Amino acid sequence: MTELTALTIAEARNKLQAKEITATELTVSYLKAIDDFNGTLNAYVAVTHDKAMAMAKASDLKLSQGSGGALEGIPLGIKDLFGTRGVHTQAASHILDGFKPGMNRPSPRTSGMTVRSCSAS
Repeated sequence: MTELTALTIAEARNKLQAKEITATELTVSYLKAIDDFNGTLNAYVAVTHDKAMAMAKASDLKLSQGSGGALEGIPLGIKDLFGTRGVHTQAASHILDGFKPGMNRPSPRTSGMTVRSCSAS
């Protein structure tokens, strides 16, 4: 674990807003921690390095312009139950092996649940 991954969400948000750290630096720290420990912990089914970095860079731009929401630039892991466009999503069921939804949405196992997209795309 690095110093950045030890921050609380509030601490990270404050450091991002004060420009003490960037969303890119924060994301790199989390991706490194995932790469270092996921083999043992098996906590993530799919890790989207490129997408995470692109989103971090977009957050850095928003933050530099003084825009963005309260959690802008904070890395987020999406549970495997929620369909994420183009990302392997199997809802912990081998019947969905290889499934990559064409849009962001809840999985069939969470029907009736409303999920707001975490990305603008």
